[in-house]
Amino acid sequence: MRYEVPISVLMPVRQGERFLKKAIDSILNQGFGDFELIVIDDGSTDKTGEIILEFNDYRIRSTKVAFSNNYKARNYGMSISKGKYICMMDSDDISHPNRLEEQFNYLEAHKHISVLGTQIGLIDKNGAKISSSIYRLPTGHSEIKVWQLMSIYIPQPTFMFRSHIFRHHNLWYDPSFKYAGDFDYIVRLSQAFKIANLDKRLVKYRKHSSQISAQKSYKQIEFADKVRIKQLTSFGLLTSQEDINLHLKLMKGRWLDDNELVHAEKWLNRLLDANHEIKKYNERHLYRFFEFILDIAVRNNKLGGWAIEKELLNYIVNNFIENSHILEFGSGLGTEALLKNYRVTSIEHDKGYLVKRGIEHIIVHAPIVHGWYDRKSVEEILKKKIDLIIIDGPPGELRKGLIENCDLFAKMSIPIIFDDIDRGLDKSIMVGFCKKVKGYEYKLMKGKSKTFAVCTRKMS
Repeated sequence: MRYEVPISVLMPVRQGERFLKKAIDSILNQGFGDFELIVIDDGSTDKTGEIILEFNDYRIRSTKVAFSNNYKARNYGMSISKGKYICMMDSDDISHPNRLEEQFNYLEAHKHISVLGTQIGLIDKNGAKISSSIYRLPTGHSEIKVWQLMSIYIPQPTFMFRSHIFRHHNLWYDPSFKYAGDFDYIVRLSQAFKIANLDKRLVKYRKHSSQISAQKSYKQIEFADKVRIKQLTSFGLLTSQEDINLHLKLMKGRWLDDNELVHAEKWLNRLLDANHEIKKYNERHLYRFFEFILDIAVRNNKLGGWAIEKELLNYIVNNFIENSHILEFGSGLGTEALLKNYRVTSIEHDKGYLVKRGIEHIIVHAPIVHGWYDRKSVEEILKKKIDLIIIDGPPGELRKGLIENCDLFAKMSIPIIFDDIDRGLDKSIMVGFCKKVKGYEYKLMKGKSKTFAVCTRKMS
């Protein structure tokens, strides 16, 4: 088949005025210049359309539709594309100047590879490098296929694939996977074709509060779980709902209690035995992957680190009845442990941490205002019936703002636990709180590596 251009770059965008120009510039400034850039404006009402029209470059083809679905927009772009290869690009990311050339040359030289990704670097809303971005994605087909049991390991903004995938094999995004369609798509592609990642960082992936992964995190996890379950069924095992729940917890690195941890090793061995029969996954890679998964489960079970320690969890379990309502300032792995027995409301100042961790979990965004959580947000939450408060946020110096807002707690009589007070500042804040909220006294309790304080009303 003859193609009009070597590469069709697809860039869906919705309400993307903030980062769109830099994303388009990063494609137009590629060293490899023989491409078309298809920009699909999916019903934007901001200045997205104006920004697109500012570019005077014959390689840009823009169209405005109103799918209100990122994956429908991608399918539409694929349907009107003219390239031999399809390159995905998100409207808030930045491509390295050599990205197209590197991926094109690799696919031309490796005819057996149909889908190619790259390593990524993480940047924030201002384009600054995020230090946690130093990690390596697997590069070979059999390894990526195994790791996809957990999550997506060819990031969508790095996709480049042969257009015959959809022209001749009718493989398209499934829009019903509204917030995890990329995960579903790459899993289906990996079952039919060879996939790979270049061992080079060629895309800067931007993390910000407006993206779907931040705004719809719980929904995204819900749809991603459907992809994980689809992959699980390929092992051909008869599974109970308990098996499925345990599997999902393992694949997401969630906290397991002691009983679940015992069953986890047995469950992973069942999967290894099943795979030995069906030969779906590389046995060596699968074994190493499960070793990694089990190691995470063991470490998470111990809690500690940034999470609450087991000693604190045991104290709560021994002193508060099941289904009690706990309010925590901050959230994390310890939240998952608490949700085993309790209803939990978490307050987070950073939208990036607004992760709903279970059915009985309410997560509330309270941005930092005047040096502490937004007072009105906290005030509204404190009107609810609460049985216990755990204070483990906001981080660092911001926690001092609690002292200026002690009056919010003046009429409370419930226990308040201050977690991790080994740092002098954190201990002084706890002591200052108990002095200012008259009637509270504290007792220090030692965990394995951290100290926490239980503050209770004095008995009259």
